[in-house]
Amino acid sequence: MGILGSWISTLRSSKKFATQKRPGTYVGPFDLGEDEPYEGCAGPLAPVRCLMATDTLPTTASQRTPPKMRVLVAFENVRSSYSRVISRAIRELRQGLEVRSIVIEELERELVRFDPHVVVCSRSNGRHPSTRRGAWVHIPSDDGLEDEERLARICLDGEHWRTDGPPLKELLEVLDETHERLREGTLSEAC
Repeated sequence: MGILGSWISTLRSSKKFATQKRPGTYVGPFDLGEDEPYEGCAGPLAPVRCLMATDTLPTTASQRTPPKMRVLVAFENVRSSYSRVISRAIRELRQGLEVRSIVIEELERELVRFDPHVVVCSRSNGRHPSTRRGAWVHIPSDDGLEDEERLARICLDGEHWRTDGPPLKELLEVLDETHERLREGTLSEAC
């Protein structure tokens, strides 16, 4: 018999444990005596939330914490200043987002490894059909493009539009809307 077993045996054989209390009162092996506020009964329980090994998120929406939104910015090596400026602007103006800046040659690997919610890059999302995102901002950077080809293409949760630039304000609006949908749990990967 281990030490715990001997402690329980000693408690059970003690006079205090054998003493009867009024009917309906539970007297456990660890009875604390007469000054116990609930007379041997279990006191009020504090709320406890147990997660099963299979639980990945708490069960109610108010208990869930959304994942940190990840933004991937990628341009050609010769346009690396675009990546740095855009990434820095996003980090400074939307703190709390996880922003990564890469060269376009690393895009395929980072789409899988970093798993971004938003991609801002010089390639269109049509080149990456197996990896869908919540938002994709395609900013063409090739020289010699016609006016129509120079327009940025934005996809947000399946909605598509073209814009000139885009100006930083519009890029931030796309990020904000994507982040809001991610928090609400309604962000699809339609882009």
